[in-house]
Parts: sequence; structure tokens; C-alpha cells
Amino acid sequence: MNISQAFENVRIQITNITFQPTEIRNIADLRPFVACRLGFANYTEELSDGSWKCVGPCKQYPDYCHRHGECFNVQSGPICLCYESSLEQYHGPQCERFRRGRGFYAALFGALGAGILLVLVLIVVIVVLRRGRWNIDKPPARRLMSLNEDFFDFTQRDLGPYHGSSPVYTNTDLIDEGCPGVFSLHLENVDTT
Repeated sequence: MNISQAFENVRIQITNITFQPTEIRNIADLRPFVACRLGFANYTEELSDGSWKCVGPCKQYPDYCHRHGECFNVQSGPICLCYESSLEQYHGPQCERFRRGRGFYAALFGALGAGILLVLVLIVVIVVLRRGRWNIDKPPARRLMSLNEDFFDFTQRDLGPYHGSSPVYTNTDLIDEGCPGVFSLHLENVDTT
């Protein structure tokens, strides 16, 4: 077709073409004859390991996904599949945006809850130890006096035929030793008039 146009569009029939041998000193000399026509966008020719290869943007630009995702060459151009974990997530066309994952917040609030619980336990232990030391400093009779006020002996006693058949419950602090099973109040300091 080019020869026909050179001779003013005369019909030409070529039966034999002879080319002179070309000397290729460097494979880079073939650059004008190499073209990437694979139907993929942004593919370019690259000389690699002594041969020409069609290379997509993912290989040309290793940081295309900002090292937060995996790059894939598709027909429309490069796309990124962003990395995700329970602690962090990357998103955006080139994985350039960052947000915390659910696991990060779960760990954060779990640690805060455990810290608060630990502080509460420490406060309770300190209060108990201080009260225990306060009771240790008191003389034994005084410590027991606070217990005796609330101590009741709820064992049944059979008082015999004088008090009927119902059992009698006794308060050991208020029992008069002379009459077992009968409550005897100590009213020496009480005005009973």
C-alpha cells in the first residue's frame, strides 16, 4: 500500500521482496518496532532480561497502592485491593485513606474496663486492710463487744413443764444465769417509772 501510494496509487503486485540483512547491535534498537496492543490501559514496553515485555502500571509504579494494598492490572487500568484487619483498614482508590477497625476499639475499651476494674479492686482491698488494721489496734474486749450486741443463740431449749411445750430461744447476752431460758433485761441504768 505504501509503495502504491509512492507511485501515485498505481496498482502494484509484489511477487518477491528482498531485504538487506540488518545488523542489530543492541536490542534497544528494536524499540520502534515493539508495541503493546493487549487491550489493557497504560501498558508500556520495557526492556527486561534481554527481551521486550509489556508492563502495566502496577510494575511501573510499585507504590501505586501506597504499600497498603495489592495492585492488579485490569483492562481499564490498575486497581488496588486494600489490606484490612480487625485493628486497621485502608480504603480509597489507591488505599490512601485509613480508619481504625472494630478490633481496635474492642481492645481499647476492654483495656479501659480492665483498668477501671483493677482500680476498684485496689480501692476495696485498701479499705478492707485499713478497717482490719483499725480493728487490730483495738483491745480484744472492745472488738468482741461490737459482735456481742448482735449475737443471738437460736438453739432450742426445753424448759420443762413450767413453761409449756413451746421451745424458748435465748439471747446469750441477756440471759440471767440464775434462770436459764428466760430473758432477763439489765435495767439498772434505765428509769422505769
